[in-house]
Amino acid sequence: MDAVEHAMGKGLPAGTTFGELKHPRTGESNGAFFILFLKDRKFSYYGSAAYERRGLSSKNWSGNLDREAKQAMRNGGRIVDAAKRTIKLIDDSLASRLRSEEQRKLAKIREEAALKVALAGWLTGLEKEVDQAAEEHATFRERFSGDGTTPSDAAYLDVPEIRGLLHASSESLKANDVSQSRGLHDVAKDAVENFIAIRNAFSKTARFWKLSQVA
Repeated sequence: MDAVEHAMGKGLPAGTTFGELKHPRTGESNGAFFILFLKDRKFSYYGSAAYERRGLSSKNWSGNLDREAKQAMRNGGRIVDAAKRTIKLIDDSLASRLRSEEQRKLAKIREEAALKVALAGWLTGLEKEVDQAAEEHATFRERFSGDGTTPSDAAYLDVPEIRGLLHASSESLKANDVSQSRGLHDVAKDAVENFIAIRNAFSKTARFWKLSQVA
């Protein structure tokens, strides 16, 4: 048994075209073999990369992939049934897992396409927000400077930097790097929203301060 397993596991992939077999859809190494030792009623199995990456390798054999062979061999079952049912179990499992992978890939492609469209709209909207925030920023700083209520640096809006982020996000989107585009967009949006929040809070505090001074 050891000699047979060594010859099949080492010699077959290395010395024959078995080692050159490729899966037509994934391009991965696609060789697999199942050995049934008649005298000892024992099994041996090997599955290359296409099987191994999907939980169908030799380490998944005992107590899992060998169940059809064991069932077929019980009570004097036919050897051919043990072989056929084992091959069907493993190849059906491989086909099923490949279908699941393709479905996940398609779902990801659709998700990225939808996000790409959404990002284009978000960038356009954020550019308008930046233009408006830039005007408000200048007015805000001028209004409260020199009267004892000067805004802190936290209320500063770096308009050129934010526009640079938006430009970089747009360029990443054109290059189909949706993840980077989304990240740059979010950084720019957070900066604008942070300025607006601080501006609103400071404006309320400043108005209260001025009213209390009058009183």
